[in-house]
Amino acid sequence: VADAGAAWVVLIGVFTLLQRVWLSLGGVVVSASIETHVAQLQAARRIQGLLDLATVAVFLGWIWRAHRNVRMLGVARLGFSPRAAVAAFLIPMVNLVAPVRVVRELWHASRIEDTERPWWEAGVPGVVTAWWACVLVTAVADPVWRRLAADVDSLAIGGPTVLFMVAQLTNLAAAVLGIAIVWTIDARQADHFKALER
Repeated sequence: VADAGAAWVVLIGVFTLLQRVWLSLGGVVVSASIETHVAQLQAARRIQGLLDLATVAVFLGWIWRAHRNVRMLGVARLGFSPRAAVAAFLIPMVNLVAPVRVVRELWHASRIEDTERPWWEAGVPGVVTAWWACVLVTAVADPVWRRLAADVDSLAIGGPTVLFMVAQLTNLAAAVLGIAIVWTIDARQADHFKALER
């Protein structure tokens, strides 16, 4: 019950924040000024798109480096080379399922080997599944919202606005989970390198 209450408070806070951002784009929305709001929102989305491209480039560079590190650690039975790991994110249709396998491989292969079971027998961690689900929801919701937003008359607090909020919240969740994954894998690799130096 406490978790549900905390979740409700967070949702109300996010809604209030998004409402204030929307209002700050030009004050109270009246039907005559909706075109102005759409233009401002589209400009903000272009800036976000450029930031997304930069983030993807940095993330793919990290994927390549992390896979190279795993090879340097001498980990056996890797399914992806650094180049194949990056390509898994870029090839259409393959990029629906392969990125989870790439990150799963990094997650488990980066840890110091324990004697209980080999890394390649471990399943996909929940944080990786949640991250990829958020990425996929954002990838679907965002373009659908953009198409619906083209119809200016439909931008009342309804379907397109709710879809916009879902896309933004899942994008934020994907970013937070992605950062947690990167930090965890980097820490595991650092620990693994330190253990090899001993």
